[in-house]
Amino acid sequence: MVSRLSKRIYRRESSKKISSLSTLPSYSSFNGSLAPAPEGLTRKSDESDSENELMTKVLLRNGTNDSEATLLLDSYKTLKPKQLSKLLKKLSPSYHVINLRPLPREKLLEYEANISIKYYKFGVLYCRQGQRFEEEMYRNNVASPAFSEFLDMLGDKIALKNHSGWNAGLDTQDDRDGTHSIYNIIKTREKEWTDYDGSIEVMFHVSTMLGFVPGEIQQINRKRHIGNDVVVIIYTECSKPFSPIFISSKFNQIFIVVKRLNKTSDKRGKSVYRVSVTSRDGVGRYHPELPHSKTFEHGTQFRDWLLLKCINGERTAYLSSAFKEKREESRRNLLSQLFQISSIL
Repeated sequence: MVSRLSKRIYRRESSKKISSLSTLPSYSSFNGSLAPAPEGLTRKSDESDSENELMTKVLLRNGTNDSEATLLLDSYKTLKPKQLSKLLKKLSPSYHVINLRPLPREKLLEYEANISIKYYKFGVLYCRQGQRFEEEMYRNNVASPAFSEFLDMLGDKIALKNHSGWNAGLDTQDDRDGTHSIYNIIKTREKEWTDYDGSIEVMFHVSTMLGFVPGEIQQINRKRHIGNDVVVIIYTECSKPFSPIFISSKFNQIFIVVKRLNKTSDKRGKSVYRVSVTSRDGVGRYHPELPHSKTFEHGTQFRDWLLLKCINGERTAYLSSAFKEKREESRRNLLSQLFQISSIL
């Protein structure tokens, strides 16, 4: 299944890429921070008196985050490291740039690919009537017709054996993690909202499809996958509200609870779902928001909303304190590798 999303998927940077007329070189600094990485040149706004005045956007990268700055140039000339260093110090006196070194563009693109996210995995946990604890949910093997209808909406049911796409850690050789799963490829209409070429792959860890061990209360294999998903969809048929206190995994940060109502759409006769979202402490707000009714009709609009909510939710969760240390360590290591490359060039 290929989903086409027209709404915004969060990028790491806060603004769109500017139109590029030329490309400036990138540099790394002495402490392993990439500083700065000009993305391109664009003409100054119409109120400028000089056609030669230009603005270039630069990204200052360190182990914590990326920050943007805009520099005004008086020509299309390529800046030398010393000139660029002086300009940056004027913009940000607290940013100490020492010994800027040229960095090959292809290495910067490799860095971008490493810190970008193109592949996602989300858990789907099935809760039957009367169930409350996760051990009960993990032991469910048979999906109800209503749950099956919901899964069909999420994506394609694919055979795992010899699956060549994103596998989300599932075995694709010997069916040790089940024989099938739910998979989706997302194509966005506005490619600037994604980190790659507009294509994102999503694999769902569906509890009833994952490998089952008879007689095992905990169902460790199922919990191993879903317990390591940042976002988990809880499809519930229980009359009592879901509570995350009964989920033991601390890695799960966001729960999207979906319940099919005992009614259909008046106009089209389709299933209607009520949705609620709960997050662990420290996870900020993110789009898309729930509609006022908190209900959705079965179909592509609901599927696209869910996909966006899951993707943006995971990206937002990575900014929380639960992931901050690991994320910054990864960035520092990647930036350090770039600095080492520039040192030997």
